[in-house]
Amino acid sequence: MDRRSAMRVTGVDACRGGWVAVSLEASPAQTSSAMAGPAVTVTSGGCLAALLVPERSAVVGIDMPLGLLETGWRDADRAARGLLGPRRSSVFAIPPRAVWAESSYRAANQRCRELTGQGFSIQAWGLRAKLLEANQYRETCGHPLYEVHPELAFGALAGAPLAASKHTGAGRDLRRELLARAGIEIPGGHPAALLGDILDAAAVAWSARRIFAGQAVTIPPVPQRDGQDREIAIRYLNCAPVCRATFRASIMIMGRFGQIRPTLTHDHGKALSHQPIRGRRLSAAGARPDAARTHSRSSDRAAGRRPVVRRASRSSRMAAVTAMPSAVAKYGDPSA
Repeated sequence: MDRRSAMRVTGVDACRGGWVAVSLEASPAQTSSAMAGPAVTVTSGGCLAALLVPERSAVVGIDMPLGLLETGWRDADRAARGLLGPRRSSVFAIPPRAVWAESSYRAANQRCRELTGQGFSIQAWGLRAKLLEANQYRETCGHPLYEVHPELAFGALAGAPLAASKHTGAGRDLRRELLARAGIEIPGGHPAALLGDILDAAAVAWSARRIFAGQAVTIPPVPQRDGQDREIAIRYLNCAPVCRATFRASIMIMGRFGQIRPTLTHDHGKALSHQPIRGRRLSAAGARPDAARTHSRSSDRAAGRRPVVRRASRSSRMAAVTAMPSAVAKYGDPSA
């Protein structure tokens, strides 16, 4: 593909009955801005080979484990779980290659115990057909195929892992608005049951734009290799500091959906702080379910309540912004 012409990237996610792909196509001028709005195309199909048109896409990302070890567990899955906080359960531990050759979960779980010393989840076993198809396609497609996890992408868009599940209305609305803020407007007319998968594919496509622009890193920083010496890694947004304008925008979006509650701090060129909501918000008047709203001190005084002002330390303010990159640091410096 001529990179001087329109740039096209594609994100793919598994769905019931097959796969869904979201492609983003933008002019060279649009690709220079992360917030520029590309043309968005949504397609679906029963198999990857029929769905993808590799010669038209500069980068293809997929939400499916790529690369299997002969023994042991993938470091990429462990690293991704460490980054995702409340969404860590969305990353399954993927056992060795021989496990997937078994025809039943019972036999596969036993084989996994023989190879690793422990079993694996039946939810991970549910990926078997799509996982084998994706890895077979990777071997024969003739173009690079990158493993991407949508929850890592949404966390990068928001500045922190999302607390709301994509299986809730609020969670889907939050993800859709985060994508819209990034210039990705999902077209309508698709079955409601497919929306969650489309949003995930769009997040993978957003990550594919970062891969194309050279802004993504691998987790772990030093990937494992499979039997054919191919890397086993998840592509993730480069861990650059979050700019203040982007951080404020994320705070506004997440606050509207009850994801976070801002805290009152001074801002002298330092990052603003935020707190994940833990159940109900407390005040001097007791607990009340209004986590998505922030009352002013004047309204508290008018109601006869003592205003509650939370002051965050400098270390906690910085930790709020660097939570995800600092987790990556446990596995080494990704920019090194």
